[in-house]
Amino acid sequence: MAPTIDTVLQSYAKHVDALRVVRAEQRELYASGLRAQLDDIEAELTYLRLRETRPEQVVEIGSLHGWSSAWILRALRDNGTGHLLTTDLRDEASFTVPRTRGRSNAEIAAELVIAEQTAKTHISRILAKPGLRDRTQAVIFAYESGLVRPPA
Repeated sequence: MAPTIDTVLQSYAKHVDALRVVRAEQRELYASGLRAQLDDIEAELTYLRLRETRPEQVVEIGSLHGWSSAWILRALRDNGTGHLLTTDLRDEASFTVPRTRGRSNAEIAAELVIAEQTAKTHISRILAKPGLRDRTQAVIFAYESGLVRPPA
């Protein structure tokens, strides 16, 4: 059953002290250089949901830089139970993204055996995270950030 606004507010009230501690811990991670992959509100809601549901196992796909993993691990720690299984897609992304170089959404979809709309949605989400409006900006961003190097 999906949480309602009332259950979310109750969860905030129930876990307010623990949440303050976790926020402080997350600020320390941020100060050390780890950057957020989720908005803080998404991360807090994930933390609270895990506190309420108390799962024995959480599967995280696409952790990338560990920000969400830290929130999840803190929820499991505060619950006193549970295990995190995580798959970091960084290696998979570095394999998949270059294969899509210069291809249309339809060509990407065919290559990855997914629907064209799914490819378009994924590309849009990838562009939105760093605030890019199109693939040209993505190329510039990739070179300027050092994600991609010019051929030798």
